[in-house]
Amino acid sequence: TSHPERSGLSNWERNPHDFRLLEKKLTAASALREILVPPPAHSPTAPEAQPQQPQGYVPPSPNPIQQLLLDVPANDFVHLGTGKGVGKSFGILFRVARDHQLYKDKANTLIVRSTFQSLQEIQSILYKHLIHWFPGTTWSSGENLFKLGGKAAPLGTIELAYSATSPTEQIRSLARLQGRSKTLLILDECGVLPTRDFVDGLMGVLRAEPGQPTAAVFLSNPGGAGHHWLKQTFAIPAAQSAGGPGEHMKPQR
Repeated sequence: TSHPERSGLSNWERNPHDFRLLEKKLTAASALREILVPPPAHSPTAPEAQPQQPQGYVPPSPNPIQQLLLDVPANDFVHLGTGKGVGKSFGILFRVARDHQLYKDKANTLIVRSTFQSLQEIQSILYKHLIHWFPGTTWSSGENLFKLGGKAAPLGTIELAYSATSPTEQIRSLARLQGRSKTLLILDECGVLPTRDFVDGLMGVLRAEPGQPTAAVFLSNPGGAGHHWLKQTFAIPAAQSAGGPGEHMKPQR
């Protein structure tokens, strides 16, 4: 459920900017196509230094669920809550590729998962593909940071962090992340968080230059410890804005 109005997010900072750059209608598909399908060498518009995909590397294509993360506007807060095994976490790869292709060095992403072990999984997925899509990309295990396009990060940065589940560990995690300035926040496995406190505290990292969109993506499975606050924050307001009762929503099988 996409939440452009951000109703129900009263203590989250609203973005005051009018993102007229989106009126250019640069679609997610066209942005990704520049990465996945290099123009032919004989094309008069093809850049001379356009990197070719290494032999043996087959770039993936988004499935319908992952395409949802590409179709939402660049300044929306969106929650994708589905069952396991549909590719939500792999969709992170496509979303960050889109944003960093569009906004270059102005794009700075923070990806949060619940444990360090699960964070290593997403790091492996990103590294496997980003080094081909953005040649020159480096990974620093000490900083948990990707620098896209080279050490100077000409195509922005992607930082990885974990939330933990106990309140004490979450306080420590928030302390480590304070002072960051990010344009895209992705919280994977956010349904394991029993309350919205950690999320509310993390919203302070969404800061950008005037005119630069900021957004947040929430990914979860139904029925977790945080099911209630995700429903109150996203599902009920979205149903109400569509003309439904909202508060009487029940799972459908």
